[in-house]
Amino acid sequence: MAEKIYETVMNMDYFKNNPANAGINPIKNDPFGRYYVHALMEGKQESKKTVILLSHFDVVNVEDYGAYKDYAFKPLEYTELLKKGSGISLSKEAEIDLASGDYIFGRGIMDMKFGLALDVEIMHQIENKLDNFPGNILLLSVPDEENNSAGMLASVELLAALKNEKGLEYVCCIVSEPHFQKYPNPLSPPFSYISSPHIKASIIKG
Repeated sequence: MAEKIYETVMNMDYFKNNPANAGINPIKNDPFGRYYVHALMEGKQESKKTVILLSHFDVVNVEDYGAYKDYAFKPLEYTELLKKGSGISLSKEAEIDLASGDYIFGRGIMDMKFGLALDVEIMHQIENKLDNFPGNILLLSVPDEENNSAGMLASVELLAALKNEKGLEYVCCIVSEPHFQKYPNPLSPPFSYISSPHIKASIIKG
C-alpha cells in the first residue's frame, strides 16, 4: 500500500519537479519490512508554517465478515452483494445510504482510505494555488495505527529532520480519521462506508 501511495504522489506535477520532497521510508528494524510515506509541498510565498495531513493505511482483520470475508477488500462487489440482498442486517441509516448509490461498503473504506484519499485531493487542490499559498503542506501516511503505531513512531525522526533541515514550523496536524456512530449491539454484522470524516486537529509543539 505504501508503494501505491508513493506512486500516486509522484504522479503529481509538483513532485515530478521536486522529487526530493517525497519519499517512501522503511521502518527501522521492522520485522514485517513496512514503510511509511511523506510528501512535502512548499508554497511559493516564503513561510515556514506547515500543516501536516496525517493518515494511516492499515486496517483490522476481516474475520468478523464471516462467510463474506472474501468480499471485504472488494468494495464494489461487496456493495452489489448488499444491494442484491445478502442476509446481512444493516441499520436503517445504512440501508438508505446503500439505496442512494452514493456510498460503497467494505473493510477500510472509511477507516481510513477515505481520509487518505481526502488528503491526496487536498494536495491536488493546493498544487494549483502554490503561487499564493502562504505555507507548506506535509502529507504523512503510516502503517500500524491499529496495533502499536510503529509507523507514526518511526516518522518522528523524519519530522524532526525536516524541521531542522528546512526550518519548518509545525502549526497543526489534521487527522482525517472517521467518526463512527455507536450502535448498541457490538456483535451486529460488520459494515463501514464512506461518510464525512470527523476532522481532528492538534498543535504539534517543539
